[in-house]
Amino acid sequence: MPDEDEIVGLWSVEAGYYSAMEDEVFAFWSDGVGFVEYARPYTSDCIDFRWTRLSAEVLRLEPFRSTYVEDGDVLEGELPAAEDVTYRIVEEDRPLEGATMPVMYLSASFVTFDDQGHGLATRTPSERLRDPDFRLGE
Repeated sequence: MPDEDEIVGLWSVEAGYYSAMEDEVFAFWSDGVGFVEYARPYTSDCIDFRWTRLSAEVLRLEPFRSTYVEDGDVLEGELPAAEDVTYRIVEEDRPLEGATMPVMYLSASFVTFDDQGHGLATRTPSERLRDPDFRLGE
C-alpha cells in the first residue's frame, strides 16, 4: 500500500468536536495493518485487522485480534469474519476546526458508529498504537 493512500491515518468520530464520553477510532497504516477501537470510561473494545485495497472506496478487512477491557481486565473477544467494506471520504465542517476536514464513513459489521463520520485526526498514527498492550493500558 502506498503511503499516500487516502485511507492512511488516524480517524476519530470525535475529531473536531468538543469532548465526549465515548469515541471510536480507526488507525490505518500504509503497510496494511490497522485497528478500530470503541472506547468509553472503564471499557474498550478493539479489533486489529489487516487491510487491502480492492478498488476505489472498497477495502478488505481481515481481523486477526479482538480484545476488550472491562473494569481493568483485558479479555479476548470473538473474532469477526473478514469482510469487504465500502467507505467514502468527504469534506465536512466540524465545530473546533473552523474549516472543513476530511471525514470517513465506513460500514463494517464490527463498526459501532458506521452512520457517523470519523474525522481525520492525523495522517501519521503513532507507532505505539500498534501495540495492543499500550492501547489497552497494560
